[in-house]
Amino acid sequence: MIRKKLFAALMYVLACCTVLSACTSTTKEETEQSSEKKAKKKSKTSKDKDDKKSKEGTEKESEESKENLSNKPKKDEDFEGNIDDTKREELKAQTVETLDTMLASEALTIMWEGIGNGIDGKITLGRYLDGDRKIYFLSANEDDPSKRLYTMTDTNRAYISYDTKNWGPAEEKERLTGPPMLASSCPSYLSLIYSALEEGFDIKYLPETNMYEFESNAEKIKDVDIHSISSKINTKSQYDEFADEFVLNDINIKSFALGIAKKVYRFTYENGTFLIMEELYDKDDNKFETSILIVMQSSDPNAKKVAVEMFDTIDGNFNGQ
Repeated sequence: MIRKKLFAALMYVLACCTVLSACTSTTKEETEQSSEKKAKKKSKTSKDKDDKKSKEGTEKESEESKENLSNKPKKDEDFEGNIDDTKREELKAQTVETLDTMLASEALTIMWEGIGNGIDGKITLGRYLDGDRKIYFLSANEDDPSKRLYTMTDTNRAYISYDTKNWGPAEEKERLTGPPMLASSCPSYLSLIYSALEEGFDIKYLPETNMYEFESNAEKIKDVDIHSISSKINTKSQYDEFADEFVLNDINIKSFALGIAKKVYRFTYENGTFLIMEELYDKDDNKFETSILIVMQSSDPNAKKVAVEMFDTIDGNFNGQ
């Protein structure tokens, strides 16, 4: 059951990777309608070649990632149970390496899915580093699961669309703060995993899914330094940029209010992809909420360029650039 749910979530995020390229093509086309015919034809010819190349690259990346995660290597399939000290140190090193890689990446795709307790929904976020700027492209369910709201922001200005064709300025503050908040989930969860490993939490290997599992409760987590990993990474300055978001994340990690008695985490690192599941249980050991986070690097060299050009085009339409 877990494997099916993880595979379904992965397929969803891979499918969403193609949306940005398609959106960019549409936005750029409509903006260029005001150009002279000759210049437009020349630009469109060049753009079509670039879009075709970008789409082919994204499709290739999706197929490769799909194959990699659907055929996970079972390195420890002959073992099941709590890990030993050697494996614990290996996982600590792998967690540090994964966090460094994710924080340094110029193009990340982040997918979150919530199940149960009124949080049902899916959000896909692209995070792109452009010099000192961070460009975010977010796609999320609104009240109607069949409809999606798209947001683009550089955290200074934000724009929304329901069809990726007609964009307008966003008035809600959360359109600026929401994308960085979701992006901060990646370093927060990796920090939690490292702390659990360092503090000696029982970490169980699950061979059927090639994942690792640990539990947390109010007593176990209350005195744990969640950010001990910060002294081990090479990207501390990038890590510290999430300081504001960490305040709320830390509260959520250590909070066991609202009927939460236990939290169960399952995680894995595979081929440049980080995946973690969080399950909430009540005092009767009934699971009532599940969330899944998948973070993966984009191997498409055009992903960052496409996102930056798309935002600049939209932003220029409203700010005369």
